[in-house]
Amino acid sequence: MLAQENDTLRLYLNDIRGLRLLEAGEEIDLAHQIEAGRRAAQQLQANPDSTQRDQLEQVVRCGQVARQRFIEANYRLVLSVARRYARADLPLPDLIQEGNLGLIQAVDKFDYRLSCCFSTYAMHWIRRAMRGALARQTPVSISLTPMKKRGRR
Repeated sequence: MLAQENDTLRLYLNDIRGLRLLEAGEEIDLAHQIEAGRRAAQQLQANPDSTQRDQLEQVVRCGQVARQRFIEANYRLVLSVARRYARADLPLPDLIQEGNLGLIQAVDKFDYRLSCCFSTYAMHWIRRAMRGALARQTPVSISLTPMKKRGRR
């Protein structure tokens, strides 16, 4: 099982190595497309019989593609953080998975108008997801002294 896990991790690492990183201007363009896609989806939901339905659906699809590109371009950021948090408590592939969930949250909540670099913003969400996973895996240690004192009362 461990060999298969290592092979899967190796394939994943090879895949993300080939992904092109985003430039600063691309981040803003993709964020615009994502936001336009969300607005179009809201319009479709509010008025499903719209005469512009085809156009709105196209904008929604473009927003989804932009979101996916934004996420994929930042997988290496997740990997760099996961390597720092790698411990025996949680295997690296699990940390990467949790970090990717944090990355998705970062992409969904990112506001390009705040003039903050996305990678700086995403680090918070990636670390938060990884720390949460580590906290769920770490056994809780309870001191016996307070429990003994309660028993005496």
